[in-house]
Amino acid sequence: MRTYPTHTPNLLVMQRFRPQPMDRPPIPTPLTSIAVTQASQAELRTALSHALDLTEGSPPSHTLRSCVISMRLAEEIGMSSEAASALYFAVLLKDSGCSSNAARVSALFGHDDHAVKRQMKSLVTEGLWSQIRAMMRVTAPDAPWWRRLALLMRMPAPTRVEQELLAIRCDRGSQIARKLGFPVATSDVLAALDERWDGSGYPQGLSGESIPHGARVVALAQTVDVFLQQSAGLSGAMHMVRARRGRWFEPQLADTVLGWEGDRSFWALLDGHELGDVVHALAPMGQIQPVAESGIDAIAEAFADIVDAKSPFTFRHSTNVATLAHAAATHFTDDAHELRRVRRAGLLHDLGKLGVSSAILDKRGPLDAHERASMQAHPQHTWDILSGIGAFRDFAMLAAVHHEKLDGSGYCWGFRADELGPLERVLVVADTYEALTADRPYRAALSREQALTMLRREQTVKLCRQAIDALAEVTASSSARA
Repeated sequence: MRTYPTHTPNLLVMQRFRPQPMDRPPIPTPLTSIAVTQASQAELRTALSHALDLTEGSPPSHTLRSCVISMRLAEEIGMSSEAASALYFAVLLKDSGCSSNAARVSALFGHDDHAVKRQMKSLVTEGLWSQIRAMMRVTAPDAPWWRRLALLMRMPAPTRVEQELLAIRCDRGSQIARKLGFPVATSDVLAALDERWDGSGYPQGLSGESIPHGARVVALAQTVDVFLQQSAGLSGAMHMVRARRGRWFEPQLADTVLGWEGDRSFWALLDGHELGDVVHALAPMGQIQPVAESGIDAIAEAFADIVDAKSPFTFRHSTNVATLAHAAATHFTDDAHELRRVRRAGLLHDLGKLGVSSAILDKRGPLDAHERASMQAHPQHTWDILSGIGAFRDFAMLAAVHHEKLDGSGYCWGFRADELGPLERVLVVADTYEALTADRPYRAALSREQALTMLRREQTVKLCRQAIDALAEVTASSSARA
């Protein structure tokens, strides 16, 4: 049973670390609202694939390269346009379920979930002893021997570990595809991404033709790219395909990829800087029309779920922040566009946390300097991702400033009161309140009254008094209804 401290520490301790001096990143400009640029379904998925690469600790543009490989395979094997369309979005969403097993990976291996996943992907783990060696290699590598031994002794059998983690990923990815309204074929591909041609995969042990065709394609494409990014490069990737042909991968698909070995222009294309444009150009017909406002909201909601699934302590955090901020913002504006901006910013404010290790997010004690720097970088990641998407650029900075303070003591840019407008101030207060009223690994949730007391201690100096007043009124109404 979890035990928590009985005293009520100050707000900064509740956040686990006092803001430390740090190099201020370049200030993004402009800081004000930017006119919304419409985006297509394909463009949004392409841009947000960068966030999913963060989730898996994958090299930049891994998902985009996997998409290019997948779509070339689809064309060369004569896949129908309908199946190719389902495949296209499946590969862009292929890692959407990965945040759901991040905390479990970190807890099992006592290590950064990103590092574990990167190393496990690049190791050949066929056979029990191979799996055991791989698990020994990635389990708490920097810990004392006795700590590593303790973790290994209580770990389930390697096959059970792999099955559990992949089942979580596949099931969650399939759910997200359905929530976003994609066809059943896309959902089916995501549910079977880790099956193998010979039946040795997970989660269901499907084999041969019983594995959805798209899943066979993506499984090969993503693995080729993982090996491409290693020191052995193309030769190592081709060696891997030959070794796993007929076991992990469908022979026809493997032979097709092996036939590209001498195609230098294709492999050079994967190393180019315009991969986003290439992937966008590969979008199926009918998927290049602008997404409606409701569609953008649905995407924001889905990615909020992906972010919150990263840690068991952030269940519905982003959704709750969005709801609180939207309600409190009505005390400052009745403009529908502005209110929509603040809701979307609330949903996606923690998008950058996909790049933070679960070992840090779920740590019970204080963060060390390295961990603190990693945590303090997540608003920058949020800005980098959202500002690169036309339809999200309008609220990118609003989302990214959720840890700034009126006196300049926040992070990661150290903005001051004159740089933070009413909506920014509302979002900061909503995020802080929601975090205080939820369980965290290092303390229990505070009551509404305790949280508001904490906020009041910081008002005027660090937090906006008017924003706190608005939040207090909003939460009083919700408490009365409850």
